[in-house]
Amino acid sequence: MTLAQRLTSAPLFLLGEIKCRFSETSKQMKGLGDFLKSYFREESQPIFYLERDYRWRDEAKAVSEARRHTMIVIKETTIDEMRERGVFSLPLDEITLSSTITTIRLSLRLQLHMTYSNGDKHLSISGSPQILDAEKLMEATGERSG
Repeated sequence: MTLAQRLTSAPLFLLGEIKCRFSETSKQMKGLGDFLKSYFREESQPIFYLERDYRWRDEAKAVSEARRHTMIVIKETTIDEMRERGVFSLPLDEITLSSTITTIRLSLRLQLHMTYSNGDKHLSISGSPQILDAEKLMEATGERSG
């Protein structure tokens, strides 16, 4: 079975964790924790919003129903770790992908009912959206077809 056959014959899952570009234990990481804590409410806390098969803004109207997303809640204990120790790591559960090549957009949503001046409800994370190519990722990590 070739790598391409293996990739198309079985479901694909995204595993990993969300990390921050700020250095661990830095003032910036602790400050980000303070910022996120200021938006934490019992009824609404900050979340990451991961969109699979993301479409650019001009295409979004035509495919908005087709967008698939996962909401990843940032727990208060995670925010407290950021504030107190400057440490952030948020594991991801298995996220099913629809194809070997997909565009992922990771955004931050501070409150459930908040809308920003540009009309979005999410703040796009720097470097996002990203195009993931499962074949290239597997080749880069030494995974070979067999």
